[in-house]
Amino acid sequence: MIKLKDILSEAITNPKETNPNELAKTVLDWFDFYTDYIDDGRKQRRAIQQNDSTLEWFNSHPTDIKQKAYKMMLSQAKGDKSKIEGTFGKYLKEQVEPMNTEFIDFAKKRLEGATKISDNAKEKGGPAMLTHYHFVVKLPYYETAANGEFDIDSTKDELASYTNTFCNLDENVEIDQIAFQKLVGIIEVLGELIIKYREIK
Repeated sequence: MIKLKDILSEAITNPKETNPNELAKTVLDWFDFYTDYIDDGRKQRRAIQQNDSTLEWFNSHPTDIKQKAYKMMLSQAKGDKSKIEGTFGKYLKEQVEPMNTEFIDFAKKRLEGATKISDNAKEKGGPAMLTHYHFVVKLPYYETAANGEFDIDSTKDELASYTNTFCNLDENVEIDQIAFQKLVGIIEVLGELIIKYREIK
């Protein structure tokens, strides 16, 4: 009979790639929420060690998968959501969120800078309005990232779409200066956020 601790040991030693849904399901299956109610000291220690191993295995996965898995665990918990948060949610958040602190700070600073440039250009008016349009489109993306709601997969898809539009520009495609500045501005901010995310992942 294969023991769970052996499965955990193998999983930690040789972590396999998995999707967020599988990770969430496995962690919920492996983690014991009721160690405080175990009267037998030896069994309690064993359960706690199992929980520690489960958390270690969880942490061996890529950050983006952990983030999505954690959200799924909370959504799947329904009435037990507080139990997940109170028992090991804090630990999971601590494993996920510190890696995003630098990213969030980066997005906040870029948001401040882009807002200032956009506002100043709008105030000057005239030709400077192109600069305004170039930067104002970046603000929603910086805001999303600064709020901790950045999603790498959807961002890559969006960048691919706008990049394709840019690459297909030729003499047969009608585009004015404002539309062009907005397009390039969006490509810039998406690429910028993806690169920064990968740097600190």
